Amino acid sequence: MHDVEEDREIDRIENDPVSDLTPLETEALKKIMKRLSPDLTKDQRQKAWSLLVKYRGIISTGDHDIGRTDLMEYHIDTGDNRPIRQPLRRLPAS
Repeated sequence: MHDVEEDREIDRIENDPVSDLTPLETEALKKIMKRLSPDLTKDQRQKAWSLLVKYRGIISTGDHDIGRTDLMEYHIDTGDNRPIRQPLRRLPAS
């Protein structure tokens, strides 16, 4: 019973004309909202939704939308040894 009420509340918050979300963004934000604690008040849920909408650009909406950055570099100290290169390993299909 509580899940139905929670879904209705998420739909009500989500359908507020807060922004112009794409369908993928809407679905991603809905998933996040459903994982929030059921103990949150309506005001806390509204604030969480507002934050998610505000920062929706940093939330992944699919498997392949995480990009690269040139803002940071990482160096692996190999000492006096040359770095090695290994072929990619296949991941199990699970």
